[in-house]
Amino acid sequence: MESVGSSIISSLGAGSGINSGSIVSQLTEVEKAPRQQQIDTKKETLESKISDFGIVRSALSTLQEQAELLSKSETFNSKSASFSDSQAFIPVSLNEDAPVGSYSFEVLDVAQSQSLSSGLPALSDPTNSIGKGTMTIDFGAWDPDAPPLDFTPNSDKDALVITIDDDNNSLNGLKDAINNADAGVNASIINDGSGYRLLITAESGFSNQLSISVAEDPMAPGLSGFEYNETTQNLTEAQVGKDASLKVNGLLVSRSSNNIDDVLEGFEFNLAKADPGNIVNVTITEDKAAGEQAVRDFVATFNEFLIAIEPAVGVNSETDEKGSLERDPTARSLQTQLRNLIASAVPGVDSGFSSLTNVGIRTELDGTLSIHEDDFQAAFDDNYELVKGLFSSQASSSSDKIEVNSFRESAVPGTYDVNITQDPEKGQLLGAAASGTLLTDLAQASTIGNYTGVASAFAGTDLATQGAVLGDYGFDIVVDGGSLVNIQLPIADYADEAAIATALQTQFDDNDVQADIVHNGSEFVVTSRTQGANSGVIIGNIDENTPGEFGLEFGTGVAGTGPAADEYDFTITVNGTESGNINLSLGTYATQDELADHIQAQINNDSTLKANGGEVDVVWNTDHFEITSRRYGDKSNVSVVAVGASAADLGLSTGTSSAGKDVAGTFDGVVGFGVGNVLLPKLDTDPYGISLLVQPGAASSNVNFSRGFGSELSQLIDSYLESNGILDTRETTLNSDIKDLEGDQEALDRRMTAYHARLLSQFLAMERIVNGFTSAGGALGDIGNRLPFTASSR
Repeated sequence: MESVGSSIISSLGAGSGINSGSIVSQLTEVEKAPRQQQIDTKKETLESKISDFGIVRSALSTLQEQAELLSKSETFNSKSASFSDSQAFIPVSLNEDAPVGSYSFEVLDVAQSQSLSSGLPALSDPTNSIGKGTMTIDFGAWDPDAPPLDFTPNSDKDALVITIDDDNNSLNGLKDAINNADAGVNASIINDGSGYRLLITAESGFSNQLSISVAEDPMAPGLSGFEYNETTQNLTEAQVGKDASLKVNGLLVSRSSNNIDDVLEGFEFNLAKADPGNIVNVTITEDKAAGEQAVRDFVATFNEFLIAIEPAVGVNSETDEKGSLERDPTARSLQTQLRNLIASAVPGVDSGFSSLTNVGIRTELDGTLSIHEDDFQAAFDDNYELVKGLFSSQASSSSDKIEVNSFRESAVPGTYDVNITQDPEKGQLLGAAASGTLLTDLAQASTIGNYTGVASAFAGTDLATQGAVLGDYGFDIVVDGGSLVNIQLPIADYADEAAIATALQTQFDDNDVQADIVHNGSEFVVTSRTQGANSGVIIGNIDENTPGEFGLEFGTGVAGTGPAADEYDFTITVNGTESGNINLSLGTYATQDELADHIQAQINNDSTLKANGGEVDVVWNTDHFEITSRRYGDKSNVSVVAVGASAADLGLSTGTSSAGKDVAGTFDGVVGFGVGNVLLPKLDTDPYGISLLVQPGAASSNVNFSRGFGSELSQLIDSYLESNGILDTRETTLNSDIKDLEGDQEALDRRMTAYHARLLSQFLAMERIVNGFTSAGGALGDIGNRLPFTASSR
């Protein structure tokens, strides 16, 4: 079935002979054309702008890459060095911090590591037992004129304390314990043909040599064979430790390592061998070529940028054709901002070279940049520091106690008045007066308490065969004044009294009796595992089938003497972290300062404190110890709890603790935020992004910050290129306008469809009228032919 529109169109012209359908279509097109042209023109313009903004975006990206190169300090701080050939002095690296100048180096001697080897007899197997106990390795220097009689500890290095027990009681175990501590000591096992020996090697350097002391487990001796200290040298020194020695411009310098990077900042070199008398000349100069080329490349890149965007923002002089962005406000704003940045002084640069014209860069009438070679070369040759300050980011402080730690380019350039209202402080413990006899007490020789029976008299050791039952053989024991424990000998057939002692030892261990029992071939001997005045063993209530079999009831107990090994133990809390047990080793300390070094080493070797950065410094001050955290801030604190019987003699548990303090200060009168000794500006203020490192005693400073031309340009470009930046926003608007045109197009199409239909209806009505006229004319003709006066003749 035909549609109404189709039937109308097919009816048009059927009677009149006029092509009304074509006329209607043409009339519709004529009606539509002006508005359609407006839509098409506007859409074409919008699409051209989007395309041209793509050109601008690409050109800006290229320009930004060059701007970022200008902003980097390494671009302008490159150094170059020339040096004479030498097999003794080998340059390794040179960075931007190296000072310019000429230097002479003479290698007098190279650094060497101390090596100690275990003595005879060598072990047949590295898994053999070596004894148990505690090994303390101190770092320091042996007197070269009387080795090894006089040792001076290195206060900058903490002692290494290693425990050898049942888990690592072998040469392999000792080696691994030393290496796993990662304290700058290397241990290895060497088979020299006669057996296995331990080789202990220190870090190179005179003050990194080793003094090794051992607190041996008396029930598992042998570890003392690895002692090497002022009184006992059971190890053999295979190589002495010494420093590298060299002259720099005639100044005698020594270092512990042959890899040296701190004689001249930024210049690293190795010493391969001693070569006295042979001078190596090194000349370090500014490598200005990289900076100069970067500036030249920027000028060229900027001019190429203008050429690249010209079709989009300019006017073709030959065709007078304008780019789609010629009057676009965003494009015009970009060009204006770029011109202003190039022509203006760089923010934050208050003196010296503050604009591009100072280095001979000129802006031509057409907007391009040119280089005035004489001025440009003079700037680089004579005022290179000012050139660097113009192009790259700079931050400085007028106070040597207020250092610019870091800065972000989000900070607003300028000079800020910084005033310190609270010095940073570290948490500290000021001990009470220590015992006047402390050093003497620590030096007392300690003995271990024991109990020795009379000769045992077991008629036989076949207890089970003899019909003995559990409970026939037992006794009570008290160790070190502790709880009474009843020990029962299991009934079995034993080979001898030594086997009985082994069975009793198992009962000791199972009942947590801290003592060891052996049979010495005649008597049973029970020994406490501690030493000192509290050490002792008491045995009573002895059960035995035949009196005297154990030989214990008539034995003799001997109490220990002197301080106990744990008598001076304490725990310490540093920065909120509680340590494990800190053990103060008994022994002879020449001075309280030496004891302070030992306390510091023991604290800083605690694994819990190490894991949480809880390091301290310990000093002796007149009559008391002072322990200071190495961290600044209100979270910094030190406190001690005495746990040993004589630990209070140290004066630490009754001392006075004071928490540290965070630094406080202002930036241009606005209160900043202090964390430890780091001072930060208030969030969202102009200097925010600048971080200052403040030392105690600082008062005030003028802190200057400049992003430099490179970063200023890069940030300007970034404001256009970044996500949701100016170009993104503008392109979103253009796409929205195109979307609106699609709506306009749909509305126009609907209106023209209705208009077309209306014309069709009108023309159909006209056709009907014309058809009516045609039909009426035919009827009138027939009537005329039939009228008398008009009829045709026949």
